Amino acid sequence: MSAGDEWIPVSSEALLQALRAGTFPWPDSETDKIGQRLNERYARFCSYAKQMEAKGEPIYGTLTMPGHRDDEAVSLEHQTVYQKAMITSHAIGGAPYFDGDTARAILLARITTLAQPGPAISSALWHRYVDAYLDPQFSPDIPENASYSSGDVIPAAHLAHAVLFRSGANSNLGPGEGMAVLNGAFVHMGVVLRLAGKALQTWPIWAATMKRSLTALNADPRPFLYPNPEDTGPLSTVLTWLVTGCAEGNHPVQDPVSLRTLRQMITAFRNCGVALMTMLEMAFNSPIGNPLFFMGEARDGSKDNHTPSGSFATPELGIAVSGLCEALLAMAWMSVRRTHHLVSQGLSSKTKKAGDPGLVQWPKLAEAQLATLRQRHGARAYTSGSGTSEGIEDFWTHGTAAARDALALIDGVHDLMAIELFVANPAHSTEDGGDLNAARSIQAELMDLCRQDQNIPPLFLMAEGNRG
Repeated sequence: MSAGDEWIPVSSEALLQALRAGTFPWPDSETDKIGQRLNERYARFCSYAKQMEAKGEPIYGTLTMPGHRDDEAVSLEHQTVYQKAMITSHAIGGAPYFDGDTARAILLARITTLAQPGPAISSALWHRYVDAYLDPQFSPDIPENASYSSGDVIPAAHLAHAVLFRSGANSNLGPGEGMAVLNGAFVHMGVVLRLAGKALQTWPIWAATMKRSLTALNADPRPFLYPNPEDTGPLSTVLTWLVTGCAEGNHPVQDPVSLRTLRQMITAFRNCGVALMTMLEMAFNSPIGNPLFFMGEARDGSKDNHTPSGSFATPELGIAVSGLCEALLAMAWMSVRRTHHLVSQGLSSKTKKAGDPGLVQWPKLAEAQLATLRQRHGARAYTSGSGTSEGIEDFWTHGTAAARDALALIDGVHDLMAIELFVANPAHSTEDGGDLNAARSIQAELMDLCRQDQNIPPLFLMAEGNRG
């Protein structure tokens, strides 16, 4: 393999750090080197395309039309018009759009996947994406509900159009470049990257809420502390921390299952998070696009080749997201049950005044919101499917939509935890402002204190998601 096909290993930790900092998952000095390799690869691809055209052999999306019209030829002399038309013809649909943070995650995913072997684009085009990412004012409108069978070409076209015509610029595209920037699983990957970061942020909220409830309920610490050889590293530290403050003795024969099984639920959430990070990292370290172009070892290009690819589908990510959603729904269920226990044991009534009904309505609100979450997020990636392009594109993962919905699910779970936290504080009464905004305010205040004290032990060691 020549220097042009050099891989750039990226870790899930580096991707999340880059997204937070607005940088890239590689050293700054590597960006120019990537541009040089892209130019070498693209020059080889253009030469390869001329050879294929001379032999009358097709290259999908370069020497052919897209989709089920791939039996219709397109000449190299028409590439400038054709590749731009490829983008504009796919940039259909509209609102609702991904929020700004998710759009930036998608853009980072596009930049990273284009830097790997497989796609063939010029350094000039790649740097258009790089410059857009480094511009804090750049906020592309990328439709949320426009992914279908062959990956995410519609939202990808909206991103490409925003990048290419940023600040009124006009860009000419070379052979295959329109297809290269549209194809691949990068929209799905970007949304999952945003989801992974948000899932990691869920842990301290959940941990602080659980600890407050366990202390208020004086939960039996024994189910958390019995020896288990699997409870090593961060998990062991977490379990000990959670029940610090729970007195030994004076407990019922056994606490409700929603308390006793927290140890198992934390393990499940942790394992789902690690699986998601691992699958995400595998996707970013794989060639993404259709077709894929690889440079052979011979410098004269005689060993170069291209291949059709299904890498625009990443079912492993869809399955990992489904697992995370199940864990989140289970967390939500357990939170609602603890809210019931907090109110039914009269903890919230200790300080209320005569004639004050207390917080008896809060568990009902929590149950209603849980039912809504179950209804909205009970479906998974493979509960339906069909085909487009006259049967050529006959499978997809619904992965982008599933990851988008998972982002909303996390917000719903956070609201349920806010209710639990509000009820767990016996100083509250109906005079404190009995609405969800008040509960969210209490949650935000607690998280500020936790960040200042930095006393919540981490559940994830980021290196666990790394392959090497």
